Amino acid sequence: MKLPSSLLSLSLRLSLSLSLSGMIASAFAEAPSAYARFPAIGADSVVFTAEGDLWKVAARGGQAQRLTSHPAAETNPAISRDGKWIAFFRFV
Repeated sequence: MKLPSSLLSLSLRLSLSLSLSGMIASAFAEAPSAYARFPAIGADSVVFTAEGDLWKVAARGGQAQRLTSHPAAETNPAISRDGKWIAFFRFV
């Protein structure tokens, strides 16, 4: 039985989101006061909001890298299809 491509795509995205959520949580396991929100999934990385800034971690997991450091809050990142650009909201 072959699944429709839209159902397969939804299932794959859900599975990937759940596994990446676990990786993000493990990246902050050392800092109990940190929180991760609004993940954006790219081809080989995940960008998310934590502590009011944007962070990036490899899709396979590892050490997260802070991308922004600004008094305003950056949130809701989106990664371009080619992975070269990140769009986000900044709340001043």
